[in-house]
Amino acid sequence: MSVINLLQHQLEKSAEVACHRRNQNLPFDVGTASYERIEQGVQFVQHHYKLDSTHSDYSSIVAKIVYQVEPCHWSLSLLQQEQGVEMWVPYPHLSGSHPLSDLIEIVVMDPRHIIWFEQ
Repeated sequence: MSVINLLQHQLEKSAEVACHRRNQNLPFDVGTASYERIEQGVQFVQHHYKLDSTHSDYSSIVAKIVYQVEPCHWSLSLLQQEQGVEMWVPYPHLSGSHPLSDLIEIVVMDPRHIIWFEQ
């Protein structure tokens, strides 16, 4: 198993635990969290529900964590839309390299309420 594969596996396990923690701590009507594997990372998805439904009405990709080979660090980005164009922007208030555990904690806790809550 290559180093990149080990890092991907570590990230996927962390993302699984993060989504489980997030879903345990919030009411169902806020939506549920899941993740999807992408190249060298994962993207986090929020599933939205109608009040009387147990099935997701629609889903939104909200963030991603990827491993940057150059300069060898994890990065957290948010999906934003401007004038109908989707683009990934770095998570604000983070500079430099951060351990994966710090980025996972930001995704779970969403301290600035900019990942999981619509603005």
